[in-house]
Amino acid sequence: MTEMSGEGPRALVKRLTEAVNAHDLEALTRCFAEDYRNETPAHPARGFRGRAQVRRNWEQIFAAVPDITVEGRSIADSDSVWSEWEMRGTRRDGSPHRPRPP
Repeated sequence: MTEMSGEGPRALVKRLTEAVNAHDLEALTRCFAEDYRNETPAHPARGFRGRAQVRRNWEQIFAAVPDITVEGRSIADSDSVWSEWEMRGTRRDGSPHRPRPP
């Protein structure tokens, strides 16, 4: 992820949460570095690189779950942040969207 000048890691999580909840794709993608790397150890094939892919992923999410909201919880020090996200919304077919880990 990327940070704005003088912004700490917790502020970055707040900015990302606000961007997702506002469905502001531009603000959301600015939260990520151009060379961002996503790793998903439980599903290695789902990993990807780059801000452009973040944008494509969230375009699809916003289209599939038009009322999606997130709530983030985080723990941070001056250099790092760990966060956990809960997503809620309704899919286009009317079914609830509340992804949970297996």
